[in-house]
Amino acid sequence: MLLTQVKMLLLAFISIGFFLLSLTAYAKKDTYVIGVEQLDYYPEYTYLKGEYGGYSRAVFDRFSLYSGLQFIFEPRPVARLHEEFLTGRFLDFKYPSNPLWNIKGKTDVMLSYSDAIVRARDGVMVLPQRKGLGLDQLKRIGAVRSFTLPQYQQRINEGKLTILSSNDFVSLLDMVLHGRVQGAYTNIRVARYQLEYVLKRPGDLVFDPSLPFMEVDYSLATIHHPKLIKQFNQFLHDERETLRELRESFGLKN
Repeated sequence: MLLTQVKMLLLAFISIGFFLLSLTAYAKKDTYVIGVEQLDYYPEYTYLKGEYGGYSRAVFDRFSLYSGLQFIFEPRPVARLHEEFLTGRFLDFKYPSNPLWNIKGKTDVMLSYSDAIVRARDGVMVLPQRKGLGLDQLKRIGAVRSFTLPQYQQRINEGKLTILSSNDFVSLLDMVLHGRVQGAYTNIRVARYQLEYVLKRPGDLVFDPSLPFMEVDYSLATIHHPKLIKQFNQFLHDERETLRELRESFGLKN
């Protein structure tokens, strides 16, 4: 009987030990997963040949040095990334994110957003001869699949505007160049870069400021790690001059 009781006590102590070790390991977690868009959106960000790159990667690498934390980047198509992030099971963070994007489903979770990692201008790229024709002449525009177009949503709902979706950026711009749509809703800096360096057609599409556009913040978002968002915001503040120089090196002058 005594021997049995001793064994039970030993097992209990061992179980408690494993439990405490697991708590310690959890408390000291220093590797986090950031879900990113599986999209060539350079110079903002890109995922090509299994490697995440662009300005945002440089920022996260810098934050890793600042904080001692490590980050793994998991690429997903835009819609799948949003869905998986909201489940809160596989991804610690999502980038890019913004409170105005993909509002559906967000009401069921408490999200924390960082300060802006970069501020971009999202608008419509058109053929030069269509610039300035106005909103009433715009009937079909292209956008990357699952991208949100807040300032056009009412016209879409009213049936005044049709959206054609593309899975990648080059195909999106090609739709405008070949007349399938009258414009492409996109990040203007990214469009100019892709036109010049990828398609080798600089100036063949231009930004039309007469059409609705918006200045939008690209932020880091999380469900489970709001304290790390605060640490990241402090990093953005402490390293603001270094990050400004880094933005300029990527051609991202705000």
